[in-house]
Amino acid sequence: MQIIGNYIHHNSQIGIDSNNISTSTGKNIVVDSNEIAYNDYRRDFDPGWEAGGTKFWATSNLKVTNNYVHDNIGAGLWSDTDNINTTNVYVHEDTVDLSSAIYQASQSGVHPPENGADEDDGEQLMFTSRNNRFVHNTYYLGSPTLAANAFDWMDKTIGPSAWQEYGQDTTGTFNYSAMSAMPAASLVAAPSGTDNIAAEASVSFGTSVSLTWSSSSTSSCAGTGFSTGGAIAGSVTVTSSNSITYRVDCTGPGGSASAQTRVIVAANTIPVANLTIYPATIGSGGSAALSWSSTNAASCLGSGFNTNNATSGSVPVTPPTSTTYSVTCTGPGVSASGNATVTVSNVTFQIGISVHTTVGAAVLNRPTLNGSIVCTDPPGALGVITQGPSNHSGYTWWHVNFNTGCSGWVAQNNLTVGTP
Repeated sequence: MQIIGNYIHHNSQIGIDSNNISTSTGKNIVVDSNEIAYNDYRRDFDPGWEAGGTKFWATSNLKVTNNYVHDNIGAGLWSDTDNINTTNVYVHEDTVDLSSAIYQASQSGVHPPENGADEDDGEQLMFTSRNNRFVHNTYYLGSPTLAANAFDWMDKTIGPSAWQEYGQDTTGTFNYSAMSAMPAASLVAAPSGTDNIAAEASVSFGTSVSLTWSSSSTSSCAGTGFSTGGAIAGSVTVTSSNSITYRVDCTGPGGSASAQTRVIVAANTIPVANLTIYPATIGSGGSAALSWSSTNAASCLGSGFNTNNATSGSVPVTPPTSTTYSVTCTGPGVSASGNATVTVSNVTFQIGISVHTTVGAAVLNRPTLNGSIVCTDPPGALGVITQGPSNHSGYTWWHVNFNTGCSGWVAQNNLTVGTP
């Protein structure tokens, strides 16, 4: 099996895991010229068990060369236990960076790499006598403090000196500083509650998305469309009503790097219902206009009035007492409701009180449907009753002097007591 020239990153548990010498996958393995980074990035798995950059056990003729291993939560290069039959494990000329967390090692969401290299065959002689060795690898350890726990030998955390005393990387290079590499940044998205990370995510309307960013050789990151709080790695939950491209820009001593991910939001199919009444206060015997509208709905049903299943419309209502009306509009498997209340005042129509129109009302020269139209006042036109009542053509009529300058007879069902 050969793994050559790949970017192996952001796996939820481990980048490369190879085992079982009894099968072809456990023999003659070449892992060369790969970048292995950001694996177990959310720390979903215990780094001390099986997580991080790589893990090899029960292998034969394994060569791990010229790889750049960094920012894994767990061991970067791990020769694991049960390697009784492991032979010719040759890990050399690799660059392992443990330094990226040095800038903000204590911040939330940033997990310093557990170990640069692990050997866990159970016993030193068993490992070295079978021509297994770590040779001439380069490590960036960040600081002497981080370096003291950079390696693991037989379940014991050790530093570089002890690592070399066990015969590993006696010609290796150990740097107690940050790696002077150009900054790198990564940004991925996944619908909340899933592990389906991708450079582009598609979600239904209203679904939240988990954005996860990470970087190396950086000191701070800033987000577009979301806030990083300046952290060089982390995860936030966002919800957008429209498709959007999120971006992260990270800077470090060696320059800057950016990454982006797009979240495609499906069209909104959730219904919305609205119900209004005008005016909100009427006198006894007065009427008001009840209007409803909706979006993403196939039909609407009214309570206290009839919609005829229409998704929008307006009807007059003349409630005898204060009343709350409601409308329920239904879309694809989902419903939404709205309500409105009209207050009925005890004040009755009489000469001298203020009234206003509830709809566009025809003002006639006589209190009958046969009268001539003097003018038409808009809804909300304010006036004072000067004559009446007069009952004719099935209506009660009042003579009103309106502030618009128009005067004449108006049907009571087009009027209500008080100001709009």
